Amino acid sequence: MVTPTLLSGRFIRLEPLALEHLPGLVEVGCDPELWRLTVQNGSTPEAMRAWVEAAVEDARRGDHQITWTGRVRDSVYYSIVDEEWPAVKALLERKLRA
Repeated sequence: MVTPTLLSGRFIRLEPLALEHLPGLVEVGCDPELWRLTVQNGSTPEAMRAWVEAAVEDARRGDHQITWTGRVRDSVYYSIVDEEWPAVKALLERKLRA
């Protein structure tokens, strides 16, 4: 298993999504207009919590699924194999410093 990596630069910090991020996501992300163009709904604190929990679980399992309502929960996957990681990490760190 690969250990999650934190990338940070002058203006940004990239880290795996976790439930600890929920308060900040609720603060900036509950505007219904932000969710207008997606099948997901995170426009209330409760909906945002459900969305984060589902995303964290999807990441843990490494897949997406069809929910009990028949809705397909979307997922985004980025795959970097172990031997590619040093070069990819160096490139991302260079971009973060720019």
